[in-house]
Amino acid sequence: MSADRAPSPAETDYFLAEILPRARRVAWKTFAYFRCDARREDAVQDVLLDCWACFRRLCEGGRGTRVPPGQVVRFSVLRVKCARRTLGSFPRGGHCPDRDALSPRSQLAHGHRTEHLGAWDASLKDDTRTPVVDQVVFRMDFRAWRGRQAPRDVALIDDLATGEIPYHVARRRQVCPATISKLRVAWRQSWRTFQSR
Repeated sequence: MSADRAPSPAETDYFLAEILPRARRVAWKTFAYFRCDARREDAVQDVLLDCWACFRRLCEGGRGTRVPPGQVVRFSVLRVKCARRTLGSFPRGGHCPDRDALSPRSQLAHGHRTEHLGAWDASLKDDTRTPVVDQVVFRMDFRAWRGRQAPRDVALIDDLATGEIPYHVARRRQVCPATISKLRVAWRQSWRTFQSR
């Protein structure tokens, strides 16, 4: 067997029919603990990529369809959980998770974290009328105030800050619309109190 043999059409069909759906399902359940949907989706995509790379290596050795799909999936999930990436960004294709700022391992080791820019923050980038200093102060204050709210409230605040209709937010988050109205009044008062300090 040549070391650079691509999977045959039958082997590719096997991967798409047997391994890929199982990998997506197992990865989605395994990384359910991620609160951020974007991080969870990144982990799922890393598992799918690693499954494909592992399957290609098996096909190069002529064992592509002989290894049970569960073993390929389990191996790939464990690699992603250990922060081992398929495509390294370091010399000779290696991966050094301690140097990768986005790696969960690096974040634990160095005590930092990355944060998804909320849609409310992205919507402020187009503001050309407000002076830059005021924008910076607002972002810092809003982020600090938002950090004091309950996790459920943070999700509601983010949805409402992007201009979404309160009724739609209430339905999606399974909250009574009257509760949204009460919370908005409480948040307004809380924001004013926070700014007066």
